[in-house]
Amino acid sequence: MLRPVLSLFTRGFPSIPAPLRSYHRSAKMALKAINSKDAASLDQDLMEAGGFSLDQLMELAGLSVSQAVYRVHPPSAGKNLLVICGPGNNGGDGLVAARHLAHYGYKPTVYYPKEGKKELYARLKTQLSALSVPVISNPSDFQSAIPNTSLIIDAIFGFSFGGPLRDSLSRDNLRNRELLHTRVSR
Repeated sequence: MLRPVLSLFTRGFPSIPAPLRSYHRSAKMALKAINSKDAASLDQDLMEAGGFSLDQLMELAGLSVSQAVYRVHPPSAGKNLLVICGPGNNGGDGLVAARHLAHYGYKPTVYYPKEGKKELYARLKTQLSALSVPVISNPSDFQSAIPNTSLIIDAIFGFSFGGPLRDSLSRDNLRNRELLHTRVSR
């Protein structure tokens, strides 16, 4: 079983490109919340000036989510996790996080009602299948999974979402469950 190593992905870079310097912080500083405009700008800067691909950013985001889960909800607090993934990049972050969490000894189940269309998402599902991580898409299977879950990870929508949630995902249906939201920028 693996144990996450908590670190900043910028550690070890000889220099940080100028457009990315405003986002860099030392490991001892508190997390900084940013709005959707800044998150979109960060994504663009990371891909252009930083030279990162979408796959790399998704991997880093998913790893960060898995590390946060390990920190706030260690396996001793309950290993059964439910990761709710949407069809976009935030959902991809959730798929990556589920893979890492399985390596840490958790037992994630992924609820993926609307799959992403890019080949990247199919590859991530294949990786989960190789680890015997269940991926469900039926709302009744989702409802059945909730009572056995110690933590729900919301990776449905990213920073650009602005609509109402479906009934099966409403706060009332997730009552009495720990919920971790991921609004991770890629």
